[in-house]
Amino acid sequence: GQWHDAKTVLDELIKSDSKDPRVLALAVIFGYGTKGREHMEVSLVLDDSKETKKWMDAAPVNAYAALLQKGG
Repeated sequence: GQWHDAKTVLDELIKSDSKDPRVLALAVIFGYGTKGREHMEVSLVLDDSKETKKWMDAAPVNAYAALLQKGG
């Protein structure tokens, strides 16, 4: 089904560009590990709101990072 199709796409992305932060974050969502916390995309998936606050200054235009913060 769709899960297997998505997993196949992710596996191909990992082979072609495993260091891309977006690929790392997607891999974390799929349960492939927890590497890449130093990247905003992965940190937003794994870390609590206190840890993700640093991304507000680093990337203030990221709407998802802003939504995670109280009063954001």
